[in-house]
Amino acid sequence: MLRRFIVARALANLGFAMLPVALSFMILDIFHSASDLGLVLGGEAITLVAALLGTGIVADHLSRTLLLVLADFMTGLAYLAFSLFGYLGLHTIWLYVGVGGVVGVGSALFGVSMDGWVQANVHEELRQSVNAARSIYRNVANIVGPLVAAVLVGATSPPLAILLAGLLPLIASSIFFRIRTLEVPVSRLQPNEPGLLRDLKDGWTAFSSRSWIWSFDLQITIWHLVTYAPIIVLGPFLATKYYHGASGWAVILAALAVGGVLGGVLSYRSSVRHPLRYAIGSLVLTAPLPVALGVHLNLGLVAVASFVAGVGLEYGGALYAFTVQAHIPPEVISRVSSFDYLAAQGLLPVGYAFAAPLAHLLSTATLLILGATYTLLSTLVVLSVKSVWNLPRLPQGSS
Repeated sequence: MLRRFIVARALANLGFAMLPVALSFMILDIFHSASDLGLVLGGEAITLVAALLGTGIVADHLSRTLLLVLADFMTGLAYLAFSLFGYLGLHTIWLYVGVGGVVGVGSALFGVSMDGWVQANVHEELRQSVNAARSIYRNVANIVGPLVAAVLVGATSPPLAILLAGLLPLIASSIFFRIRTLEVPVSRLQPNEPGLLRDLKDGWTAFSSRSWIWSFDLQITIWHLVTYAPIIVLGPFLATKYYHGASGWAVILAALAVGGVLGGVLSYRSSVRHPLRYAIGSLVLTAPLPVALGVHLNLGLVAVASFVAGVGLEYGGALYAFTVQAHIPPEVISRVSSFDYLAAQGLLPVGYAFAAPLAHLLSTATLLILGATYTLLSTLVVLSVKSVWNLPRLPQGSS
């Protein structure tokens, strides 16, 4: 089962990683406008955020296996629609925005279902390894996918590259559909208070009653605003001035992905007694990157800082996923994941929008160094929370 799971997810992630390069070139070829590309990407981001709470409720009541199959299937079909529209040269931007919205819903459905699926179908002794494998194949895809897409775009055309990218999640959904899985427990609505509001209330109660999860989410929400978004928005601008343009930025992102692979490998057999401490503590490894960019260190040193950041993000991410799967009850895990995901991603578009104006107001270097400072100080604060520091590897009474 796990071998098929890893093959399916690796194929799907390769397709996901191919899309941004191919789609960007296709939209620019058709519309000759970066703003139109922003509309398409924005449609995906907005629907992802909007769909999180609803998909979390659905995933706690239906088979998560079928929902994961559906997520890959609808994403693959959306990619094929992108390819068809591009092949026909359609100039109606809202068609592309609508398809981007379908991709966003698929991403939301996958995001809220996966932790519950792993919790229900993978023995607790193997969950750490599975989460590590997810980090490894995701980052390998982030290295290989853009390269494959770029070669296909150059040798053929963007629509054909998107077509091939869309076939991969469709194949993954077929493989995943054939996996024999265990039944996932579903929550039971109270007969005197049925419906959406009750589901949301139960999910919010499960989330807000655990200070270890919401304190970390609060940290990550602000981190996305003041640290991650400025790196993503200002990094390409700095690359054009100091790091040989797009090729330099590609080196920095590739180093991040290679570091992510190592982070996944390191977490594969990690058996620390308090994984949440290490998950949160590893965020400090991201602090050197904005500093290196802000003071314009040479490309080699920035790439090293990016590599270290990748190690920290993926090592911590795997341990955090394990912690959620170990400590959240199965009947509410998808709703908790939806609040978790919403907290982490919900304000990211705001960070993207305000990064450039804040850099103009404060200076690029000041904003990036402030982001690094926040990373260090916030990590110390969150680690001082008793429920974070004392949370064991497994709940009391677990084997």
